[in-house]
Amino acid sequence: MLHRAVPLVVLLASATALADEGMWTYDSFPAARVPDLIAAYRAEQSITRALARCGVPDYTRKSTRVTARLPTAEDARALRLPRSRPVLVAENLNIDQEGRPIEISIARLAAERVQLVFEP
Repeated sequence: MLHRAVPLVVLLASATALADEGMWTYDSFPAARVPDLIAAYRAEQSITRALARCGVPDYTRKSTRVTARLPTAEDARALRLPRSRPVLVAENLNIDQEGRPIEISIARLAAERVQLVFEP
């Protein structure tokens, strides 16, 4: 994982835009490795293309951890859920070709509106 003391670049997906799909997410990247990521993302509108533009040509998913819990007030508001309905929280770690962490994403999903499929 990225060490908590590492400065991060954070991209926050619009909760409103994704709420109808039952998801909101944010992504964190090590700022020292991709200092121009925000500008690259604005130009490319794609994390994969923005990372490539910043010198990270490829990456893979190392792990995904999915847990369930009741939503926080922020989750409930963003996902348009009552606080009594569960959310799934998916924490993803992506690594570059050398095995170094390049992205941590945390997605909150309205459990009643999504289906997760994991394949090898």
